[in-house]
Amino acid sequence: DDLWTAVRGRVAVPPALREQLRPAQWWELRRAADVFDFGGHSAEHRFLDGVSPAELADDLARCHTALERRLDATGMLPFAYPDGRHTRTVAAAVERAGFGTALDARPRPREQRLAYSGLDRWAVPRVGVSGDMTLDAFAAALVGLPGLLAGRLAGSGRL
Repeated sequence: DDLWTAVRGRVAVPPALREQLRPAQWWELRRAADVFDFGGHSAEHRFLDGVSPAELADDLARCHTALERRLDATGMLPFAYPDGRHTRTVAAAVERAGFGTALDARPRPREQRLAYSGLDRWAVPRVGVSGDMTLDAFAAALVGLPGLLAGRLAGSGRL
């Protein structure tokens, strides 16, 4: 609702499109929990490496609590750092908040890497998907082609 309030009067959004673009409701996510794993991305989607320790702890606690309560989530939930930005302090706070692992969700494809065994569980790389990404581009990312073209292999830093 906040999104639609912010764009009201600036963008005409037909009702059918608005329904397609709306965020999922908590009940819809609960129904999909047997197929998908849901995790946290912070409560306020701020860059966590730029907030005070108290704000960091509060944001992560609210995020984790919301997932537990609204999704009936149990176990060690994953976390994805907003914009991939994190420090050791942020990673430690994510662990203290009760998350089980954290993804280094960098937004730029050339900075994304493939995961491999032996990685730090608080900085697991991932390959992202964007709305303008073709199926071929996604397939190339899944096999690490962007990294190879940039001259590096996972874990080696060189070809």
